[in-house]
Amino acid sequence: MEDLVNGEWDELKTVMEGDVLTLQTRDTESLHEATWLYKRGDQTLRIAQMYQGFEPFYEEKLTGRVKMNPKTGALTIWNISTSDSGLYEVSLHNGLISEKKVRVDVYDYPDHCSITEALIRLVLSGLVGITTVGFLAEHLRFSSYE
Repeated sequence: MEDLVNGEWDELKTVMEGDVLTLQTRDTESLHEATWLYKRGDQTLRIAQMYQGFEPFYEEKLTGRVKMNPKTGALTIWNISTSDSGLYEVSLHNGLISEKKVRVDVYDYPDHCSITEALIRLVLSGLVGITTVGFLAEHLRFSSYE
């Protein structure tokens, strides 16, 4: 949690729930090993790991929603949710070891109303407007007689 509070990350990504997010690395080729960790609170979880020549490993709960690029180690997350907010840290090995931390904030879409609800709101707003104009007109007419 300290990493999130103190701003100890290299990059900040803000996305809406349901979007696709790709977390890029600094490497472009000749990658021997890549490991992505997810940190939130006291929890640290290895979500993806790849060794050169082998299929990547993915955390079971993310299977089908994540994919790692075997050349760069970039991690793509589909259908991201608010529970995916947190700190993502990648460790890359290509002769040298490099690390990158990315803070991800996922926001929920505001409530959307149905077409029926929108029409009801529109009609009610119109009725309130018409009633207000009627009361004002009546008030002005009554006030002018005094």
